[in-house]
Amino acid sequence: MNFRFLSVIVMGISLSWGFPGSAHADQAIGLVAGNGYGRSEVQSIIRNVLDRELPQVVYEECGDYLSPEDYSKYRMVVLAGPNSDRPYTAEEVAKIEDYIRRGGNLLLINQSPKMFPVVEGRAGDSSCLSGRSYYLRNNPNAFVLQPDAEILQGAFEHGENPSWLQGNVMLKGPDWDAFIGLKDFILVGQLTLEKGHVYYLGSELFRLQSNEKKTGGSDVEGWIRILKNILSPKDS
Repeated sequence: MNFRFLSVIVMGISLSWGFPGSAHADQAIGLVAGNGYGRSEVQSIIRNVLDRELPQVVYEECGDYLSPEDYSKYRMVVLAGPNSDRPYTAEEVAKIEDYIRRGGNLLLINQSPKMFPVVEGRAGDSSCLSGRSYYLRNNPNAFVLQPDAEILQGAFEHGENPSWLQGNVMLKGPDWDAFIGLKDFILVGQLTLEKGHVYYLGSELFRLQSNEKKTGGSDVEGWIRILKNILSPKDS
């Protein structure tokens, strides 16, 4: 595991998602890779967002799987991809939902919503805790639905029509607040559950950067800015 700690402790500042009994709950981010490409995504987020843009933020690499009991160690958990060998059970989903409702935060990337099974008593795309992610073969262009949203601040400084508006993995979540999306599909969105939030990003940073190297563009900085906005500590 990789730990990074704040060099300066600012006294008197508290975050709204702290949990009793955890030394890092008021400051740390937990990064969970899942299987396969999620490991590349975690490393890309560390290099391009946390180390470069948010050097004051504490984070921990949590490997391929994080137990629901360990979520309370972090103010935010990032699931970079699904773990096909170990999806969460219905009982574990309930624990994670409780973590969020009490003030925790969860960032789901690409197909990581597949970690959560169908929840009894819910129907359709809302049957999963966070909705269902879909692979869209035609790689459609999404639209900016809420340009003034806080999560999108600075995202279009490198161009009003960035290449990352085109995405082939999106989420269907009826209760979500969609910031960028297409019809019923969400590319960038947020779901509020009482005191906490779930965020969704349909595309992967490492893949966007790989494509950019081929095309010679520079607009992936906007996607990095969205990640920075999500991962930055929020004052209570």
